[in-house]
Amino acid sequence: MRRWSAKEKAKIVLEVLSGQRTVAEACRAYGVAESLLYRWQREFLENAHAAFTSGCAEQEARIRELERLVGQMALELEVPKKSLGALPAKERRELVKALKGAYPLRLLSRVLRVPRSTLYYRPQDPPPEERALRERLRALAAAWPRYGYRRLTALLRGEGVQVGEKRVRSLMREEGLLLPRKGPSPRTTSPGGLLPEGVKNLLPGLAVTRPHQVWVADLSYVVLGEGVAYLAVVMDLHTRKILGVALGPRLSQGLALAALEMALREGCPEVHHSDRGVQYTSRAYVERLLGLGVRLSYAGTGRPWENGHAERLIRTIKEEWVALREYRTLAEARASVERFVFQVYNRKRPHSALDYMTPEAFSESLLKGDGSPD
Repeated sequence: MRRWSAKEKAKIVLEVLSGQRTVAEACRAYGVAESLLYRWQREFLENAHAAFTSGCAEQEARIRELERLVGQMALELEVPKKSLGALPAKERRELVKALKGAYPLRLLSRVLRVPRSTLYYRPQDPPPEERALRERLRALAAAWPRYGYRRLTALLRGEGVQVGEKRVRSLMREEGLLLPRKGPSPRTTSPGGLLPEGVKNLLPGLAVTRPHQVWVADLSYVVLGEGVAYLAVVMDLHTRKILGVALGPRLSQGLALAALEMALREGCPEVHHSDRGVQYTSRAYVERLLGLGVRLSYAGTGRPWENGHAERLIRTIKEEWVALREYRTLAEARASVERFVFQVYNRKRPHSALDYMTPEAFSESLLKGDGSPD
C-alpha cells in the first residue's frame, strides 16, 4: 500500500477544493479511494487554522528565549562594565585607543563611558613662553629636588617670572615633579634628665617679634654611607636663621651642647625651646642656659608638633641636602652639612615664613628697619 506524504495529500486536496478536479477525477488521476480523499479533505479543513497559529507560537517562544539570553548577558556584562567605569578617565581613554581597531568607536565610547569628543581632541603645542616656563621649572626642580611648588614659585618670581602658585603646582603635576608624602621616621627623643620644677611650653600665645627672643633646638639622625650619624641644630624662631649645627657619631648631650655653643657666639636667647629629650634636659645643658638667664620652654611629652619649627628644619636639611648626597666619612658629612646651613639655607633658600626672603636677607632688613613678615 502506497504511503502519501503530507505535501502530496495537501496538493490533491487543494486541487479538489479549488475546483481543478472533481473528487472522482482526482481519485482516478492519483489512484486514491474516495473515502480516503474525503478523510484527507476533512482533516485539511479541520487543521487549516494551524497554518496561522503555529508559526506565531514558535516565533513568540523564540522571542522569549532571546529575551532570556539578553537579560543573562546584560547581567554578565554589568560587572566588567562597572569595573571599567571605575578606572580613571585617562586609563579608559587608553583602552579605547588600544581597542579601536577591533571595535566600532561608538561602541567603545559607550561601554567605557568616554565622550567621543575627547577621543578626537588633539592638544596644541604650548606657546613659547609656556615652554620656557616648563623648562625653567624642570631645571629648578632638578637643582632643588625637595622643593615644593610654593618655594619654586618664589624662586621663579625672584627671577622676574610672573606666575602664581596654582599654575606652578599644575605644571609640576603635569611634569611629574610633585613631591611624594613622607612616612614616619625613627624616634630619636628619649625622655629623662633634669627638668627644673614648673617648666612648660612657653610658646602658645607668645608673640615672637624680634631676633634672639626664642631659639628652637632639635636632634635627629642622618644616614651616612652604611651607618648613621646624628644632627643637632639651633634656630632663631624670628629670623629662621640657623645659628648652631653639630654632627656626631652618637646621640649625646655633648652634641646638643656643641650646637648650642656655636649659636651662643651669635647672641643669647630670652627663651630656649626644645623637646624633653635627655640631651636637652641634662644637667650640663640646663645649667648652661640657666646660667645665662635663659627661660626654658619644653614641648609636651609625646607631642612633637609643639616643637614643629625645629622638626621641620631637621627635615629640610635631611631631604634637601643630606639625602641627595653620599658621604664616605663623618668629617665629609659635617663639612657638607655646614656648607648647606651657612651658605645655602641661611643665604640662598627662600623661606615661606619670611615672605620668601632668605634668613640672611630678612635679618639685614631688620637692621634697616623694613622687615615685617606676616
